[in-house]
Amino acid sequence: MRYNMLYKGSKEEQTITFLSILEAFTDSFIHGDVTQVETIKVDSAIVDTLIYAINESEFPHIDGLDASSAFKKASHLITYIIEMQPITGVIFKDEIDNHYSFTHVLNDFNPNAVFALHLGISLINNHEMDKGNGEKVQPSDVIAVTEHSYYDILGALSESSISHSMHYSLIALLLEQMFYKTNPKLQYDDFFCGSKEYKESCKTIPEHYHELIAQTD
Repeated sequence: MRYNMLYKGSKEEQTITFLSILEAFTDSFIHGDVTQVETIKVDSAIVDTLIYAINESEFPHIDGLDASSAFKKASHLITYIIEMQPITGVIFKDEIDNHYSFTHVLNDFNPNAVFALHLGISLINNHEMDKGNGEKVQPSDVIAVTEHSYYDILGALSESSISHSMHYSLIALLLEQMFYKTNPKLQYDDFFCGSKEYKESCKTIPEHYHELIAQTD
């Protein structure tokens, strides 16, 4: 999935794309050889409102949509998903044990938050990055979240107070830091806040930072 997949075509085409992605998300939950989810209930009116919002609202970046990072593009979309909550229910397959379905991630957390997180990770995967000096780089497609962080992030995103106006920037930053965690060579090395010793070593011995990064290979 590319970050601009829902910012191209007519609103009708974008709606079809959105529902296709949601269907693929539904099919991704498999227990053994059995698909766990029968269907995810969606409010079509909210989907229409969502597609309208991402296209008609002023994009929250000074230079607009095209000049923004993949993290901001992704956050613009997924924060609206969490706020508007187009997913209204989840129906599990009859073959799935009741206890298992009751403790399923789509029951434990707001399913809109689960969908948004999975979508956000897909949207920032393997995107082209502009390093700010005219240099564009194609990063690794390695993006991974530990189980502990996964559930903690879902807990935070499931808060009922999440809104685009209040949390767009924070979620964009979350996506950015998730990406840099597994792509450390691509983050900026102008460390500003934190360990004084670490910052100074990176300034006075530039090789120090790159040696540390090399240890992740």
